[in-house]
Amino acid sequence: MNPSSAERRWSRYAVIAFLATAVAATVLLRAQLIAGKSSITHDDTIAYISATCHQGEFHRADYGPDPVPAASWKKFTKLDRRFCFGAIASGLRDYDIHPPLYFWLLHIWFLIFGVTVWSGATLNLLVSAITVVSLFGLSRYLLKDDLEAALVVTTFALSSAVVSISVEARPYDLLGLLAVLAVWATTRATDPHGAPRRHQLVLLAIAMAAGSLTHYHFLFIVAACLAVVAVRLVGRDRKRWVKTSAAILFGYLIGFLIHPPLGLFGRASLHNEPFDVGGLAGRWAKVAVSFEAFAYLLVPCVVIAAALIAYRVAHRRSEPHQRFRIDLRGLWVLLVALWICAVTVTLFLSFLSPSHAMSPKYLVTAWPFLAFLAVLLYRMMPLNEPTLFYLLAVPVLFGLVMPLTDGIPERGTSHAATDAQLVLIDTRGSGVLPRIVQDLSDDMPVI
Repeated sequence: MNPSSAERRWSRYAVIAFLATAVAATVLLRAQLIAGKSSITHDDTIAYISATCHQGEFHRADYGPDPVPAASWKKFTKLDRRFCFGAIASGLRDYDIHPPLYFWLLHIWFLIFGVTVWSGATLNLLVSAITVVSLFGLSRYLLKDDLEAALVVTTFALSSAVVSISVEARPYDLLGLLAVLAVWATTRATDPHGAPRRHQLVLLAIAMAAGSLTHYHFLFIVAACLAVVAVRLVGRDRKRWVKTSAAILFGYLIGFLIHPPLGLFGRASLHNEPFDVGGLAGRWAKVAVSFEAFAYLLVPCVVIAAALIAYRVAHRRSEPHQRFRIDLRGLWVLLVALWICAVTVTLFLSFLSPSHAMSPKYLVTAWPFLAFLAVLLYRMMPLNEPTLFYLLAVPVLFGLVMPLTDGIPERGTSHAATDAQLVLIDTRGSGVLPRIVQDLSDDMPVI
């Protein structure tokens, strides 16, 4: 076997090993956090009420001032109906701001595995593993290099910003997956080496419809995809540009028609605060903390920057007239990450989004594409493969040893009340009341 073929085989095995490591770490890191849950959290509770088809009933329930058994409130997180997708959608439309796709999937997950403290988060675990594999496919398609694709995947999969998102039963992992699939479908539909087939446009429309049924922030991805289509096709093939843009808009419209966001912006604006210059410092701090969760990237950045400085010094001495060039092939997705980060942060700092709407989960559509930054840094200098594998190992090691404090679940609040004769609760919040009663006996009187 000649050296070149042996080297290719070694590289292929190494890529498979890193991809398997990324998927395994994705599952194990999340499983470790999920196993530590002893109680459903505030956001879990809201999702459970929706996915068990009881959101409308919960908000309409009125037991008056008299005590009722705790079981009367517990029933709203029990699964006693099957395939009640209409009830889930109507409950969300009337009392929430989220589209129903994630909660439909969670309902099916509950039918298979039951309603437990862990069942909601384990759905996210599966979605996260699919996201890692999908991101590898997108990276490999864009970069045309398995090793660089592995670098993207490991950088993304092992970030504490990404891992912590999966602990609660919320639609953000699904939103991240659909963002990756939408950009991948857009990339294939605008490939300059051939016209898209009909099934590619259908898949693009399906991705857009699914995204619009998952979270209203998916609109940012739709805008990014439309911009990509325009840039890549307007000057080259206007007919193809129209078809591809129509597939994107048609898919998003289908999702809109399936679940019209009636009252969405009105209910969302209720949580907004008036603009306050004094409050900007606190909001800037939240922005910094959100990006800090992805900051282990700074370690390979420092390594690369130091090596780059040394290289440039030596390079100028030996070949003073040669220009330094960077290969940007396939890295336009960094502009998608920049767009998502810019619009999310701008809305937050302008007080057009609530004070709680800045954390790693609200940037979930940016993280997969921001991970391509590692490839950009790698390409800034002529490194050999062993150096690339060193850079691959850095995020693996740091991702495994970083303390994942952001994702630690909340503890239950009702343990002290389990021996009481009567429990008085001063809120009916859908994220609070069911959590309080979950540890009470079914016949415990509750007011």
